[in-house]
Amino acid sequence: MLAAALAGGQVFADFIPTAVDGYKEKTSFSYYGVRENSGEAKDANVTVSASEPGSDLSNANVYGGSAGTAAANNKITMNGGQVKSLYGGDGKTTVSGNTVIMTGGKVTSLLNGGHSTANKTELVTPLVEKNVVIVAGDCEITGQLHGGYSSHGDAMNNKVYLVGKGATATIADAQGSTSKYDGGSITLKTVCAGTGEGTLANNSIDIYGTGITASSHVEDMQVLNFHISQNQIGGEDSMLTLTSYGMVLNNVTIGIQDVDVQAWTPGTTVTLVQAKKVITGIESGKEVDIMRDDKVVAKGQLVLSNDDKTLSLSIPGSVPEPTTGTLGLLALAGLCIRRRK
Repeated sequence: MLAAALAGGQVFADFIPTAVDGYKEKTSFSYYGVRENSGEAKDANVTVSASEPGSDLSNANVYGGSAGTAAANNKITMNGGQVKSLYGGDGKTTVSGNTVIMTGGKVTSLLNGGHSTANKTELVTPLVEKNVVIVAGDCEITGQLHGGYSSHGDAMNNKVYLVGKGATATIADAQGSTSKYDGGSITLKTVCAGTGEGTLANNSIDIYGTGITASSHVEDMQVLNFHISQNQIGGEDSMLTLTSYGMVLNNVTIGIQDVDVQAWTPGTTVTLVQAKKVITGIESGKEVDIMRDDKVVAKGQLVLSNDDKTLSLSIPGSVPEPTTGTLGLLALAGLCIRRRK
């Protein structure tokens, strides 16, 4: 569907006609919102969209900001078309506060919120932090997706949001500006929240809706959040499907966020992950809080299937124990009865 377009009597078999707006500099196959070879690149805003037939940018790399030092607060929004790579911010020292939002189209190689390529011989310690990637709607990324990537440094507090079918999510970009995103079918290869040779901390992946597939690994996260909506309760569709690999969840905090469920009842289930190979690093039956607006609305269990390839959320079917207050009243009543005797 994404590989061909027919218009004006011409067939474009290998690309989708594409336009880039908001760039200040262009080389043969790269577009830059801001480019500073020896300085800081910041505050660029670039848009990638579907265009008229004849505009082949399938080999193009698009940068919000590209810097010889720091890259900060740059933003790329892609709503259609096809490119090779997207870099919200790319630099050699601190790369922070950059955002990539993709709501349509195709990326064939790399999508990076923040990206640092400083090598070991350079006298800097690169830090990639607080970058945001949002993928929502019908999108295809056939290469690697990174919230933050630091070739030889630290990656911390980077966020990846995936909004699949049947979901609507309100999400903040790296600058705290919120927008509402409608989900769709998302096809991915590798997804990493934060990658680096140094410290990796608090990098997160948030998943909404269903129909999100990855043909390779989903990894390099310390937090994995699933946002449950009413239409997912009891459904068989998985929120995340891994078509070739399993999943390693060692030292990963799994959070369950309730978007709009009015009542959780015993026996309720939601399929979180369906994998081709085994899911490791998590204990089946582990209790988890189900949160809404920073409050616990129910208690659930994370359950692995017998073959360790399906991870589900389950609400236990047993009758809840009486609360402490109820136990106190029952004990008091028993004491009164004994005294009357």
